[in-house]
Amino acid sequence: FNERGVSRTWTVMNPTTRNYTMFCEGHGPLGHTIGAYTSLDGITFEPANGGKPVFAPSEEEGHWDAEHVAFPCAVAMEDGTCRLYYSCSPKEGGSGIGMAVSDGLDWNTFTRHGG
Repeated sequence: FNERGVSRTWTVMNPTTRNYTMFCEGHGPLGHTIGAYTSLDGITFEPANGGKPVFAPSEEEGHWDAEHVAFPCAVAMEDGTCRLYYSCSPKEGGSGIGMAVSDGLDWNTFTRHGG
């Protein structure tokens, strides 16, 4: 997801595990995707999710975030889940803000909301 680099990072501490997750916009063959790195101390980070994106553009035709997902902003919730807000656009043009919620305590898997 990051063959051409990363940008626009956002770091948040998981209130359940007390670990840090840094979300970032990745630039690679899938276009703009969102990846993650994890850290025990907030200083040294390792790739999460096997170095694959944790969130990518929708594969659904005509979906509101099928062109790109970028500018991640993560919010840790008290129950240990994570809300991920992001900039997005459909292939037809335009732009918007999307939201996805982690599948429980797994911050490597997110489900879109809205649209």
